[in-house]
Amino acid sequence: MMSQIAADNGQEFILEPLGPKYSNYINTIPEAVDVIKRVGAANLFTMADLRHMLWSKEDFKNLVTYVKYIHHVHIDYPEAYPQRRYPDVSDPYDYGEFFAALKESGYNSTLTVEAETPDDWGKAHEQLMTLLKKYYF
Repeated sequence: MMSQIAADNGQEFILEPLGPKYSNYINTIPEAVDVIKRVGAANLFTMADLRHMLWSKEDFKNLVTYVKYIHHVHIDYPEAYPQRRYPDVSDPYDYGEFFAALKESGYNSTLTVEAETPDDWGKAHEQLMTLLKKYYF
């Protein structure tokens, strides 16, 4: 029903798999794709959130396998909780595997930083661009 309402308004409906800290139902991209296939709505897609993929111990190869179903990607520094910080190359987390899989998938759509409002937007932007240049571009 939700997908139909979105379709009637010319919109996609995006199903977000949430890690086990937030949900016990749809935790991974394959689980979301299973629902998408069962519903069969042409405007129903999923997304990938680095934080939730990490918490669910999800294989980043799912980005490659299910790319045709992924229409949105979220990143942040995934090891902080409950904080959501902008990613930075100086983080102790290695973003390389995630970005390598995303790049391999050929994904070429929305990538957003889902993080708290930074104290310094310019610095946050610079950190993010440094990270993306290192791993993605």
